[in-house]
Amino acid sequence: MKTYTISSGLIKSEIILPRSKSYANRVLILAALSQHETIIEHLPEVDDVNYLLNALVKIGILNKKKENKHYLFGAFPICVTGPTPIVLDIGEGGTTARFLTALLSLDHHEYHLILSGKLSERPWDELILSLEQLGAEISLKNNLLKIKGPVRFTDKSIKVSAKRSTQFASAFKLAFSQYVDVIPENLTASLSYWKLTELLVEKFKTTHHFTIPIDWSGASYPMCFAALTEEVFFPGLHYDAYQADAKLFDVLNRLDAIKSSTEEGITVRPILNRSQSVKLDVSDCLDLVPALCFLLSHIEGTHELCGVENLIHKESDRLKEMMNLMNSFSRVSRYDSSRDTLTILGHHKKISHSLDIQTAPDHRMVMTGSLFLKYHSGGSVEHPEAVDKSFLSFFKVCGI
Repeated sequence: MKTYTISSGLIKSEIILPRSKSYANRVLILAALSQHETIIEHLPEVDDVNYLLNALVKIGILNKKKENKHYLFGAFPICVTGPTPIVLDIGEGGTTARFLTALLSLDHHEYHLILSGKLSERPWDELILSLEQLGAEISLKNNLLKIKGPVRFTDKSIKVSAKRSTQFASAFKLAFSQYVDVIPENLTASLSYWKLTELLVEKFKTTHHFTIPIDWSGASYPMCFAALTEEVFFPGLHYDAYQADAKLFDVLNRLDAIKSSTEEGITVRPILNRSQSVKLDVSDCLDLVPALCFLLSHIEGTHELCGVENLIHKESDRLKEMMNLMNSFSRVSRYDSSRDTLTILGHHKKISHSLDIQTAPDHRMVMTGSLFLKYHSGGSVEHPEAVDKSFLSFFKVCGI
């Protein structure tokens, strides 16, 4: 098992952040369906996006790259040729797998998707049931997902449960919007991701040239570290209402940690008042929770993060993992299921000895554990390769 050794200290004073895989994977699905060439600038080279792009190329989508631009032509499913079943290795990304599943159900060919990590154990029932009701043959056993369409649309609209994840509804909206109206039900969490899907579907009606913005999920880790240590500049980063994790901007602004926000980017400075309590509904920005746990556990006060239940359905049980991680660094936390609230008792004190952190092979847990080690007395973290899922070269880019 790989480990990565981290020394205590500061991160870089200027950090170039990765682009948004949430934007990228949505645009890739729309490009695959389009009858026109799509130009995508700054497509992030991270695992979740690479797996989806490679799968699309394998099923016949044309892709040419020149400098920082990808030129794609799809017209799926007309582009598909060759014998079946078509076997696709798609990694462990939820958007990659769920978006691709909906897309492939439009075709009569049989597809076998190989799932990695805990992906097969994460929520699937809503998507599978809905596709079966539309006439697709679909089954999930162990790490193999079998799909054979085509789906048929007999009504003007379809309803999809969004209680556990908006990815099911987004998958249908991206793949089926030209045929039917998609209505998410129980849309209580991750509303911003659904709005992002709606935005891109509408934009695709008038343009086929997209520039992928910087990823606020990735930005949250070095930004939270900077808010506790020294000033850091993030070139090209701007507030984005369609990225749920941009809520961090409001949090840091409230804590007076935003020094400036200009056309050039955002500068984060250390929080002066390190004795104040924060209460926040995070049901719409669950990927932000690990970085927030790191930040708040070092601010004197009693902090409450509400709406965290669905953390258990991520690449790991992030609720459990974060509580274990905070405990390793002498931070007290507790979860109240009746209120769906994670309470964190933060304080300033650092531990004086190095630690060997054992987390799940989950990119967000590895990045969070690395922040703890860098801020305290160093040590080692397992599964450093996991960060490639969303933040390529995280350690080098951030100076960790």
